[in-house]
Amino acid sequence: MSQVNMDDEVIEKTVEEKPDPLADLYGEKEIRKDLQIDKWDMYVFLMHHSYMSLSGVIGILLSLFCIGKAISDFAGGANEPTTGVFLFIGLWFLVINPIMMIGKAAMQVGTNPSLKKPITYIFTEKGLIQEQGEVKAGCRWEQVTKTVFMKRVWILYTGKLRGSILPVRQIGEQAKELETLIRRQTGKKR
Repeated sequence: MSQVNMDDEVIEKTVEEKPDPLADLYGEKEIRKDLQIDKWDMYVFLMHHSYMSLSGVIGILLSLFCIGKAISDFAGGANEPTTGVFLFIGLWFLVINPIMMIGKAAMQVGTNPSLKKPITYIFTEKGLIQEQGEVKAGCRWEQVTKTVFMKRVWILYTGKLRGSILPVRQIGEQAKELETLIRRQTGKKR
């Protein structure tokens, strides 16, 4: 509370502190981890996100068809310009695009300021909190729409394109406990 004196009249002004909007997500039992994504974590995320969607599956099938057609044409003695086009299309989705994604992942990690420093993740029975410096964000487990558990990373989606990437190698000894918590609280959303 502060007081302001204006012509012998004292006016009291109350300074109200804003409550932490994430306060209800904290709990007695917390698993805290400082995690930092590298280009290979981002690469796994991009590959999964690109190739596990409907368009990704269609791209893979189209690539396999095109490579099969190119091999068939070549083995049959056909020396058509379309053979090269089929081969290029097939290699684009299966070889060239994945190689280009390595560069895209490195660029995202290298140019995104929020990925240059570790993010503190706090996992509780109520939800997930992310802290980085003065910035805080969080969500309740009900807001997690999909979970993906892979060998290198776990992905917790909170939207169609938005997800938290958790590098498994940095979780350490608490990996099993944390995986159990996430699966229990999200209902094994896949």
